[in-house]
Amino acid sequence: MPAFMTKTLKAALAFRRETEALGPACEVVKDYVLRGRDIAPELKAKAEELLALRSEAIRDEMYYLEARAKEAGIQLPEDFLDGTALDPIVEPELYRIGPNFQVFELFSWYDPLETARFCPRKIITGREEKN
Repeated sequence: MPAFMTKTLKAALAFRRETEALGPACEVVKDYVLRGRDIAPELKAKAEELLALRSEAIRDEMYYLEARAKEAGIQLPEDFLDGTALDPIVEPELYRIGPNFQVFELFSWYDPLETARFCPRKIITGREEKN
């Protein structure tokens, strides 16, 4: 069970409230974030605000998760460490290293159906697969 910092939980609540407050415009913001589509300046400013909130919270959690990953011989990608990774879920083995990798789920831009279809990127390399 993850034990997120209070600061992370407050940021996740703010992120959720702010994305919900966008209403239908949330899909436009999501297109900007995930697909790089051009949007109105006021929506772009809101998107950048949400991205900054998200990045800071993820970066704070990565401070502790990076040490645990290194102990397990895993080098996390830079976009995980700086909080800019847009992955809604991560490779299952990472959750065993630290359940707080669920921080990506707290700050996901994807809806549940998209997340269910998302194939996590391969982070752990150089290990022999066990059957």
